[in-house]
Amino acid sequence: MNTGWIRYIGLGMDLAIPCSIMTTTRQGASPTTSLQFAWHVHHDVLVEVLVAPIEERQQYIREHKPYDEVDLRLRLLRVVDGDVLPKGYAEAGRAYNVAWRTYDETGRASNVACRAYDETGRAYDVAQRAYDVAWNAYDVARRIHTPELERIHRLQCAPNCPWDGYTIFPAR
Repeated sequence: MNTGWIRYIGLGMDLAIPCSIMTTTRQGASPTTSLQFAWHVHHDVLVEVLVAPIEERQQYIREHKPYDEVDLRLRLLRVVDGDVLPKGYAEAGRAYNVAWRTYDETGRASNVACRAYDETGRAYDVAQRAYDVAWNAYDVARRIHTPELERIHRLQCAPNCPWDGYTIFPAR
């Protein structure tokens, strides 16, 4: 079956990922509409841009993090209050947010294209099986009707046709 492999080359890695399992956006994540920073979004990052509403992160923590970490994570996860971050960091965060949103949108488009590619691949496989069946039937019919086809050929082809039953180049 044609699974539609997508190739990613960069940073010294060459990865082939089948379209049918490729997802470039997190399940359920929806990009934020305004730029916000938050403390302790992840356990090993002090402050970062929120790429989805904080409520989605809170829900993710409740559903996917180890039980003994949930209370601490939820207590520490909070939106940065006010315009207090260093200007250079905030500007870099804005640029990152734009890049993330573009990445997320193009990832969704890529996923749609991959699903379409997978569907056309499945249709192609069905068509190929039908072609194989039809070709086999055609080949059997040709063998069965060879004497009649050669008789008609002799009547309709150019005079002195070199066809010998296998080729028009019998001397080769």
